Amino acid sequence: MNKRTWIDLIVLIFIPILIGGTIYITFRSEKLLMFDWFKVIAVDGSIDLLRGLITMDVPDWIVYSGDVDPSVRRNLTPFEGLLVYV
Repeated sequence: MNKRTWIDLIVLIFIPILIGGTIYITFRSEKLLMFDWFKVIAVDGSIDLLRGLITMDVPDWIVYSGDVDPSVRRNLTPFEGLLVYV
């Protein structure tokens, strides 16, 4: 792979996954099944630390995306479609 491909891979795949995963883990309810998985693999302490460090208020439309308003989910689709062709 050339240098440009690696940059595309990082910017278009890894950074959005990192940001989205951090939002999901930090602001979603601890009643979700994934938090039980975190306890099983013994990373729940790190997750609790992350949740303690990030204490800002985030709007529901960011945390819950399509769960709150289906139109938000429809608005994300064009961006997701562009990622396929980049």
